[in-house]
Amino acid sequence: MASRETADRPRENRPSGRGQNFQEKISSSIRRGTVREASSHCAMQKVRDIPLKSTRYSANLLSDGFSLLEVMIALAILGVSVVSVFQLFSITLRSTKKAEDYTRALLYAQSLLDEAYSVSNPMDSPVTIRAEKGYQGSREVLLKAASDDGSIKMYEITASVSWQPSGNLRIKTLRTVYDPEK
Repeated sequence: MASRETADRPRENRPSGRGQNFQEKISSSIRRGTVREASSHCAMQKVRDIPLKSTRYSANLLSDGFSLLEVMIALAILGVSVVSVFQLFSITLRSTKKAEDYTRALLYAQSLLDEAYSVSNPMDSPVTIRAEKGYQGSREVLLKAASDDGSIKMYEITASVSWQPSGNLRIKTLRTVYDPEK
């Protein structure tokens, strides 16, 4: 009956000796300054005591904190990753600004072309504009071809927009005008 009571009790409550759990064995070995090492191929072989040498390395193994070197390496890795993320944000902001400038210039150029399409004779209205934020635009109209009687004319319309610091956009298009009065 006594053996059954021992088997029913959890391991922590068993008397010391054979039933002592693994953590208690290790902690008592550390306090005594020895570590028990068993051969891995057979659990029933003799266990031998190996004395721990009192070195700086063994003291670090028993401590629970991080070493200064580990903290410095972790901070270096963190610093490199933070710098990389900030550079990525910077590149994204620059690309967004370039796209915004190009889109605005495209709208100004399209406005110049639409104005040339709305008049009956595009040669009458060469235009130069100055818009907000340093945008400048111009429209040039050239007569490319005309019919023998002059009733049909084909024009080449070029809209150019430039902006600071170094942006430039040029759009060319053709327009045909039919004037039955000629």
